[in-house]
Amino acid sequence: MRSIEETSGPWVGWSVQYNKRIHERMSLRVGGGAITGSGEDADGDFDLDGNYEASGEVAIVRRYSYCTSGPEGVGIPYLYRGHWDGSHISGTWGTIFGPQDGGPFEMWPEDGSLELNFEEALQAEPALT
Repeated sequence: MRSIEETSGPWVGWSVQYNKRIHERMSLRVGGGAITGSGEDADGDFDLDGNYEASGEVAIVRRYSYCTSGPEGVGIPYLYRGHWDGSHISGTWGTIFGPQDGGPFEMWPEDGSLELNFEEALQAEPALT
């Protein structure tokens, strides 16, 4: 188990939207209670700005700077609330106006063994419908 302050660098993860798992890659700077960075997923490119507490609670706002669906999605804030458990952050996300477009998410520092375990778990679990 490691401190979240030791995790700056590349991260990977997934979120679920409309019963579809979306994979994402991020580059995060973590320290002094703040989490900042950028990333990309199937929906586009995004910036991240958030914070964490000593208790492990994490809150991150994601805003897309480019959306594959068009410019109407740029700049909309999405709130990710979760908990750091020493290896990854898991929780739920949604628009800041409500969770109607949200779902679960998980993200973790990129590490070959964690990613391999994640891919093995994906192959073993039933597809979302």
